[in-house]
Amino acid sequence: MTSEVIEPARAADETDRHVQPVDDLKEPVMLKISLALVLAVFGAYSMHVVVELGYVGLWMSLFERPGSRQAVADLMIACVLLLGFLWRDARQQGRRFWPYAVITLAAGSVGPLLYLLLAPKAATAPAPRADGLQASPSKS
Repeated sequence: MTSEVIEPARAADETDRHVQPVDDLKEPVMLKISLALVLAVFGAYSMHVVVELGYVGLWMSLFERPGSRQAVADLMIACVLLLGFLWRDARQQGRRFWPYAVITLAAGSVGPLLYLLLAPKAATAPAPRADGLQASPSKS
């Protein structure tokens, strides 16, 4: 008797997971706009600091105090972790990894931001239908 109640509920729950909104086109556009905005603002500020201190002066100022050294070490660890994810993703996507690795090593988060911003548009397949039939692509 319990299985008669649980099985239909479980089947309904599994089909609901595959139902996706029809119009997901705004999310990738908003993501690209957000990435471009972050890159532009952060890049402009970074250039301002480099012009003011110089590239070597920037690095030297980062190692003057223990708190600064700790923050630099933390950011380096984060960038190395990001490089691992970028390397794996670049292999899966057939993209070049090394330009972004060099930029990351020289300019920190600018490399991963560029990698994400310049990612090719993903091919979108229609979501599977709840009844198991193949959904036909809609023509706009």
